[in-house]
Amino acid sequence: MSGARFVSALTPAVGAVGFIALWALIAALELVDPVLLPSPQASGLAIWQGFVGGALVGDTLITIRRTLLAFVIAVGVCVPLGLALGSSVRLYRSLEFVIDF
Repeated sequence: MSGARFVSALTPAVGAVGFIALWALIAALELVDPVLLPSPQASGLAIWQGFVGGALVGDTLITIRRTLLAFVIAVGVCVPLGLALGSSVRLYRSLEFVIDF
């Protein structure tokens, strides 16, 4: 791997490491209340305990289910509405202000 390709491959990792280092520094200096911004270690431990305990997995699945249901409802409402608006100039003109607003 050439030097330029190696550097370009490491650029995203440098950004992530820099972000975590800045986060750790802010948490260590307690520039923000630890309740609002816990350290990366505390956050990682909480995530691990959530996965091991099972609560995080269950809550994540519920969130995914609700998101998919909302998407299906939105598609079910908006696709027919879009087809109706696209096929009827009169209907589109009557709702144009609401749509553009």
